[in-house]
Amino acid sequence: MRSPLPESICPKVFRRSDRRPMSSSDDTAHSIPAPQPAGRRPKRKAKDSLLEWWAIFPAASFVVVEAVFGGPKEPERANDMANYVGFIVGGCLFGFVASLLLAWFAYRMIRRSRLAATLVFSLLIEFFALVAFGNWLIERTHRASTRTYSPSSGQSASPRLN
Repeated sequence: MRSPLPESICPKVFRRSDRRPMSSSDDTAHSIPAPQPAGRRPKRKAKDSLLEWWAIFPAASFVVVEAVFGGPKEPERANDMANYVGFIVGGCLFGFVASLLLAWFAYRMIRRSRLAATLVFSLLIEFFALVAFGNWLIERTHRASTRTYSPSSGQSASPRLN
């Protein structure tokens, strides 16, 4: 029997007469996958986190430094608990968001290196902790230098050297 179509349009491999009957085990292209048991989903590999586990230590030290030294500088605001908590939370949020943003940038630029991201995050978060401590120290020394001494109290403006 001759094929009604030329060889260029219907190659020999696709002619019906050349095929052998398929068994049920040969039909892999049209097989239906087995249904999954109810309530179970296939496991997906968890994504790697941005930071290493030890980044919690600089983050915890930043929170402690910010809570101790990062309050408002004005005495009338420092007495109000809502203002004090707002300053602490705002300082912590700014430190974490800025550090995480720059750590993510380093993670992407250095071929998804978790170590580089963790180092950038740790250095920045500790820098913000030092800034909070430095601001407290500057404010403390400024307050000490502007203190007025009255001669009636027996204190002098200059310290006495013995």
